[in-house]
Amino acid sequence: MEDIKKMIRRDEKEFSYKHIKLKYIFFKCKNKTKRKGLLIVFGAWGGHYNYIKQHEIFNESYDTLYLEDRFGYKHKGCYYLAEEGDFTIEKSYIKLIESIIKKTGLKKDKVLCFGGSMGGFAALYYSYKLGLAKAVAFSPIIFPDCSIGFKKMIGCSKLDFDSYILSTFRKKVHTESFIFYNKEDGGVKSGGIINLIKIMLNENNKFHIESLSISPSMGFKRRNEKFEVHASVSYLLYTKNIRDILDKNLEFKVD
Repeated sequence: MEDIKKMIRRDEKEFSYKHIKLKYIFFKCKNKTKRKGLLIVFGAWGGHYNYIKQHEIFNESYDTLYLEDRFGYKHKGCYYLAEEGDFTIEKSYIKLIESIIKKTGLKKDKVLCFGGSMGGFAALYYSYKLGLAKAVAFSPIIFPDCSIGFKKMIGCSKLDFDSYILSTFRKKVHTESFIFYNKEDGGVKSGGIINLIKIMLNENNKFHIESLSISPSMGFKRRNEKFEVHASVSYLLYTKNIRDILDKNLEFKVD
């Protein structure tokens, strides 16, 4: 397998919109005749390109755009939305995504989003916002009003989180959504994921949800820490079934 750090240094590019600069990596499908669409992979909290180690699997059938979020609290993420009330960040990601879609020559019904945790929220949010074909989200985190990340995101602005952000999920769209989660996940217990699911279901959108059975015996631990409850995000990395999930849930007909 190719050295990931070297690959990032070689292939990472920068996109500018107004005063915002975004980092991203884009790979064309290895075999264009078998290309199924464009896969947009949103990184999770921490400012990293999550799942990039699986780029060879993704690249077999998809053009792939990797995004990360280095804004917000300690530059670890602002949910791909805003920093200190400046939503130019959100607009920048929209401009970047639209430019890549145009570059591939694909229509929006061949574009899908993928991510876990904060990246899971972004996958759902931008697929609905832009009217894309499909979204797969592992334990998407919907942060509470009192969180440090949220306060850093909105700054001093009087943002109505419900009307500005959650209203996106109340739209009637053609996007097909897949959410995977673990019942012991903190995001589920706090009601964040459940509340989002209720909103999406109320609009009768195409929606699929699956609870993953993950236990401490599966080894989802961080160094010197107890069992990682937010483990369904790690599900792909340890069970090596990314290909199965893509084939099952993200299949497009080849033109």
